Amino acid sequence: MLFSSRKTILIVFAVAISILLLVLAGRWCLGPLYFSYTIHGLNMAKEKQLLYQIDHEELASELRDFANANGWRGRHKSFDFEYYLKGDPEVPEPLRALNPSVIRIFKDRIEFECGGAFLSFGISVFRDGISGYGTKKLAEGVWFYAEDGRAPKT
Repeated sequence: MLFSSRKTILIVFAVAISILLLVLAGRWCLGPLYFSYTIHGLNMAKEKQLLYQIDHEELASELRDFANANGWRGRHKSFDFEYYLKGDPEVPEPLRALNPSVIRIFKDRIEFECGGAFLSFGISVFRDGISGYGTKKLAEGVWFYAEDGRAPKT
């Protein structure tokens, strides 16, 4: 007989249960880790696109035109800013093509937000004559901002 003693049967059973528990634990842990890693990679790619692959002056011009058309005002009194979601038909096509999460218009700036629940980042374009602030200056009155305070290198 292959398993001649009770001790051998218990050891084989314990090893099988241990392997099963490791597989289940791996599934529970690796899924969220993979999700986190994927989101991080997508965010890094979008940050680099905003920083190094677009014309900041042209984006600033489009955003300022959009804010001028909407009066640099907040229609939502409780938020003190006006916002447009990425699929909003009022958002001009060149801005929608860059796939923002949301565009917010404040009295002094317009924010082109591309982050999400895990990291807020995007480009702030300030009204003419306001130098602005953010994580990294891209042009006069145009700033990249990131919740974590860093700008990725090329």
